[in-house]
Amino acid sequence: MRELGTVPRRASSDRRARWAGLLVGLVAARPVGSSDSLGVGILYAIPVFGLCAVAGLLVGEVLTAPPQGAVRTAGLAPRRIRDYVPPRMTLLLLAEAAALVILLTVAAVVASPDGMGRTGRSVSVSCPDGGTATSSPWPGLFYGLPVLAALALSTTACIWSLARIVRRPGIAPKAGVRR
Repeated sequence: MRELGTVPRRASSDRRARWAGLLVGLVAARPVGSSDSLGVGILYAIPVFGLCAVAGLLVGEVLTAPPQGAVRTAGLAPRRIRDYVPPRMTLLLLAEAAALVILLTVAAVVASPDGMGRTGRSVSVSCPDGGTATSSPWPGLFYGLPVLAALALSTTACIWSLARIVRRPGIAPKAGVRR
């Protein structure tokens, strides 16, 4: 892990790219989120925003110039993804992803077609008097598959971004900073 005072100030192009990613995400997510009457649009809008934010992060990393000069210094410690991601946050995110997958799997198993025959969009319960009660919307396959696809795509994009950041040349610590 880096010590206090060893991380240089971000270049203005990096900050601009990160903010641009967030703004593009907001602009892009709005029409995507309002494009569907069945509520699936919002399931696509959230990952669109997140992927634009990650793209802004990557553009910022690309725009940040690598260290220049005839004599350069670098730390000897290998750079790893886990050095940039807090361990507790990682465990929390893994637990949340596992809970989401389990929840959507159970919801898909108990889901049934809605009144128009769309599979996995409602849940039906048999009553003791022989009748059935149906409730919709339900997070079956109709809603669960887009959520799982967004989770897989977002996770892949974040891991790829972190790997790219780790492979980037390191920045030397400031003079006078002891390790």
